[in-house]
Amino acid sequence: MAKKRMSRSQEYVKKSVSHPSKTQEEREQRKQKREMEVARKKACETPEPVPSVRRKAKNLRKRLMYLAVIIVLLLALGIQVYHIYSLAKEREELTLNRYALEKERDRLEEELNNVNSTEYVEQQAREQLKLIMPGETLYIFPKKEDNSNDEDE
Repeated sequence: MAKKRMSRSQEYVKKSVSHPSKTQEEREQRKQKREMEVARKKACETPEPVPSVRRKAKNLRKRLMYLAVIIVLLLALGIQVYHIYSLAKEREELTLNRYALEKERDRLEEELNNVNSTEYVEQQAREQLKLIMPGETLYIFPKKEDNSNDEDE
């Protein structure tokens, strides 16, 4: 009949129960072996290499490219913000212009409603054509001129 094989952990437990001093020795040996391997690896390791002039130049170019990309993006963003601001300002001006035109339209519609009335026709004849009714006298005064330029001299 074949002997059943034990796992490592089972073997370790069996050894530690039967020979506690041997297991302690084995642990010490393993610990020393690990320490020696760590020391050997440290001895084999070389210090970090100092970057060469080419590597420094390459890193500098890379940083400059990143900086250039960021500057271009900020410039594009600034142009867009300015464009949006100017469009908003133009929209505000157009809104004010629209209100003024609506007022003018309302005034002209009111005038159009009054065109056929006799009072309106009489008023326009007096103002624009300088006509008078029979028995009235028309006085025309000269327009006042701005003499402020003459007084300054």
